[in-house]
Amino acid sequence: MHAWNQTHKGQPEKQSPFWLSVILAVAYIIATLSLILVLEILPNLEHYAPAMFPLLAVVGAVNLALRSHHNARIREENNLTKDAVARQRQLEDEDRALKAEERKMKTAAKYGVTINQNVTPPSVSHQNNVIDNQLTTRLMAGKQNKIDGRRDQLVGIVRNNPHIELVELQRRLGLGSANTVKADIKFLIDTGRLEFENRTFTTKG
Repeated sequence: MHAWNQTHKGQPEKQSPFWLSVILAVAYIIATLSLILVLEILPNLEHYAPAMFPLLAVVGAVNLALRSHHNARIREENNLTKDAVARQRQLEDEDRALKAEERKMKTAAKYGVTINQNVTPPSVSHQNNVIDNQLTTRLMAGKQNKIDGRRDQLVGIVRNNPHIELVELQRRLGLGSANTVKADIKFLIDTGRLEFENRTFTTKG
């Protein structure tokens, strides 16, 4: 109880009855010493010894009540702490979800994805699915346009420099992987836009 009160200074509603527990301890010691005095030193007064037992019983009963109340006080604070932590986590989850939704809407606006605000969607989940599908379509189209542009650039480079090395071609295209260049060359050969024989490129069309 003393340690509890020290950690809850300035909070009188949370203070425990520490001094009552001290008084009980003192009363218990006095009663015990009195019994020893009566039974061992003054045996002539042994008939008065039973009078101490009610006092010991009261001390024990009050002590149990104090312990019970203090345990309840600790449990209540632990529950409040857990509730506060759970609420804080809920607020953080809601904040993350809100930020994710804002990022999604910004991305949708960036790629020109819009939703008719005059029509009430069946559900938020359905609205999110619509946005996701539209975003996926726009992103895939944008990616394909980027690939097509890179391949057109590759054709233009080898047309002007038929003997260009793979490393130099990769550098001019600004690619970090030679596998991407090889895949583009294979695609262009398969589609009939390029030929590669004797380390020489030939463009068609």
